[in-house]
Amino acid sequence: MEGKKETPWDQLPETVQQRLLKWYKALNKEKFVVYIPDRTYSRSEDGTAGIIVTSRRLMFRSARRFHELQKGESLKLSFAMSGKELYLNILGANWEVKKMLTDKASLMKLRRSLTKENFEATWE
Repeated sequence: MEGKKETPWDQLPETVQQRLLKWYKALNKEKFVVYIPDRTYSRSEDGTAGIIVTSRRLMFRSARRFHELQKGESLKLSFAMSGKELYLNILGANWEVKKMLTDKASLMKLRRSLTKENFEATWE
């Protein structure tokens, strides 16, 4: 007997799921795709800040900000190295995120997710 296939949401630790649910509520028929943590925060704080990509939206949360972009809205992303640190910049229609600390694996997951879900994302 085969079990139910584990979803990307199921793969997150329960503590991270609980923190994400404080700022993310799935819309009708919306599928969670990936969570990219903001590495400005420690790993023990995963779920409190970062990026969530779903089948319909991209959401960014930090201590002071929450931004949301619907699929179909244009999005510009760029990244830069500073020493050994990798920073992600995001530009939506009416908001901007500068220097979100990330890592190469997370950056690749974000890029794959946006491509797979057909977001209008331009990488510079």
